[in-house]
Formats: sequence, C-alpha cells, structure tokens
Amino acid sequence: MRLTVHIENAPFETRVQKNLGYDKINKIVVLKPKYPKCIMNTLTVRNLRSMAEVNKELSYIKDKYKVAKWKSGKKKDQEMIYIANQ
Repeated sequence: MRLTVHIENAPFETRVQKNLGYDKINKIVVLKPKYPKCIMNTLTVRNLRSMAEVNKELSYIKDKYKVAKWKSGKKKDQEMIYIANQ
C-alpha cells in the first residue's frame, strides 16, 4: 500500500542538484531538481503491508505536520489523504 498526505505550510528544503547533461537545442545545462530550494508539500510512504502500518505512519505524520484540507468541491473541509494499493 502507498500513503500520500498533503501538508499545510510546507517547509522549503535545500537539495543537491545533479547535472544531467547539456541541452544542445536550447543551449542550457539540465539540472535535477531544477531549483536548489524545493517545497516539500506532499509526503509519500510506500511498501506498507497493512492498514495498521498505514494508520501508524499517518499518526506519525499528523503529529509532526498539519494535514491540508480541500477548500472547495465535494470534498470541502476533508483532509487530503490518499491510500492506494500497489
């Protein structure tokens, strides 16, 4: 199973950029990630085996971060939490 959670007031994270090569058409260096400071607004946990593990990880995430809520539509005021079977 895979757990994906969107968080509010997401922190910026500094990451190391890797040089992937040179784009001959646009004549620029291609870096990944594109910018050194990235916003971390989505957390994903993979390879969870049961709903008990999903709930354990979800409670840990909720202790550290505030989960974002839908602002409009059918899911208004519900938390942005996704659980998918892999």
